[in-house]
Amino acid sequence: MPTVNEHCNKCGQCVDACPAGAIQITEDQVIIDADNCVECGFCIDECPQKAIEE
Repeated sequence: MPTVNEHCNKCGQCVDACPAGAIQITEDQVIIDADNCVECGFCIDECPQKAIEE
């Protein structure tokens, strides 16, 4: 299950990359919904800040 670290600037590229629609950005945080995440890793690959880790 991917997690978001402190390097995240909420750019939204992970949201666009997620085929399952499991990522949401709120004013305060990025939320990865464990129930919908298919653990494909696309969000990890697309993050320019390397802020998403396995």
